[in-house]
Amino acid sequence: MSEPAQNMTESLASTPDMSDSVATESPAVSLAPESSDWRMSLPPELRENPTIKDTPSVETLAKRLVDTKSMLGNSIRVPGPDASEEDRQKFLNTLLEKDVGLMQRPDPTNDDSVMNTLRALGLPEKPDEYYRPEDWVGVDENRFMTIAEQAHKAGLTKRQFETMARNMAELDNQYVQHARQEQAAKMGELRTEWGKAFEQKTQRAAVIAKQLEMPEPLQEALAQGNVDVSTYKWLDSMAEKFGSEGNSLVQGAGAISAYTPSEIRARRDELTRQMYNMSPSDPAYQDKLKQLVKYSEMLSED
Repeated sequence: MSEPAQNMTESLASTPDMSDSVATESPAVSLAPESSDWRMSLPPELRENPTIKDTPSVETLAKRLVDTKSMLGNSIRVPGPDASEEDRQKFLNTLLEKDVGLMQRPDPTNDDSVMNTLRALGLPEKPDEYYRPEDWVGVDENRFMTIAEQAHKAGLTKRQFETMARNMAELDNQYVQHARQEQAAKMGELRTEWGKAFEQKTQRAAVIAKQLEMPEPLQEALAQGNVDVSTYKWLDSMAEKFGSEGNSLVQGAGAISAYTPSEIRARRDELTRQMYNMSPSDPAYQDKLKQLVKYSEMLSED
């Protein structure tokens, strides 16, 4: 080998290996893909916000922004504590115009305000618009209208009045039914007391009431047998008193041919007293005895 070639070979051999040096000094290059979470580009204080955490994409965030703006545009701002009365009224009118089922609280000191609220709840314009139960015994048109007018003045709604009317009708009907049952029981006792004279005495009472021109409702009740026992007894005692004086009024009412059980017992007891001092052989005694037997039979029949 020539001397120049040998020197070049030695020079190359003594040159340090630069590949190792370059490999150790070059920075590391990562080949992993960048993060796809859009929230990572935000500052930490925004990234940790619960709303941002719950938004998976920018598209979702944009949609929510548009929806929120639309909602705010349709919202109604509630007046603050320092708002004027005009602003409060405007807010209230806006709510009522939305027809969301709200009702303005009435002012107890303002009649118009109270009436408007009651009408909204169902107060009719006129009392005759109230419901009237068909089976309300004893309540005619005049009485019903009197009740309805008072209820209308008190501000009762149709529903309230119907509830009240049904309850009143039920109570009235129960009272009338009880009164009729009690009347029937007392008339049964009077029938037992007067016995066979019952029909004649009650008819005579009706005739006397008519002849004396007593009130027509009383005459009608007597004709239908719907008077209390005390009235019958009062008219009967009046007839007995007038009859003992030969009054033509009672005579026109008709004579009583039957006796009440008490009258029969009184006659029987009188016969027994008379027969006590009589001789059985006396013909009069036998006549009284036959009459006594007749009275006893009449009592047994009653």
